[in-house]
Amino acid sequence: MHQIYHTEGIVLSRTISGEADVFVTVFTKDFGKLRILAKGAKKINAKLAPHLDTLNRSEIAFVKGKRTTRLTGAITADYWREVKSDYNRLMAGFFAAELVDQLMEENAVSQKEYDEAVSFFYKLNSIANRKTQFMPYIFTARFLSLLGYHPHLEIINNETKLFKIGLHYGYDFLNKLDLSGVNLKKMRIITEKMLFEVARKELSFWKFI
Repeated sequence: MHQIYHTEGIVLSRTISGEADVFVTVFTKDFGKLRILAKGAKKINAKLAPHLDTLNRSEIAFVKGKRTTRLTGAITADYWREVKSDYNRLMAGFFAAELVDQLMEENAVSQKEYDEAVSFFYKLNSIANRKTQFMPYIFTARFLSLLGYHPHLEIINNETKLFKIGLHYGYDFLNKLDLSGVNLKKMRIITEKMLFEVARKELSFWKFI
């Protein structure tokens, strides 16, 4: 009999498999990123389906087979209602999920990175609307830093100063920052440098944030 594992995780993406099944990619607290088969989850009356929505934080149970990891249970822990009801928050959430999905290797336990992702979604769900647009840039800086990605910032200018302060103080930095379009542009410039020069990743949701 297969051992049943229990953990919690953020649903990063879903892929339809056949007529009724769904593969979900989940960034878990205890097992890193997993690709899990949810049998029958596409069906309208599937009990697990609501708990596997993209961006949910859910408590899950699964078994590991020789070729496939299979879901046996799931229940929503956090739905992030404000994130899913606001376009800018939702796009920021999808961007963060795609970034995690692209950069994390499967089955690599990553406690600090997981905690950072959960913290991001808590903050994104509660932060004032005018601060939402800055969130993906600060998350990118902090997440890449945890993974060991560090851009070359020898040139000291307004962009790099803003980036370093944001990286150090995190989302609390937004309480003191002038939330002008000028500063938003500066944050975008340095984040783009990190994504495309350091991490060498092109993310589909970049154009939506």
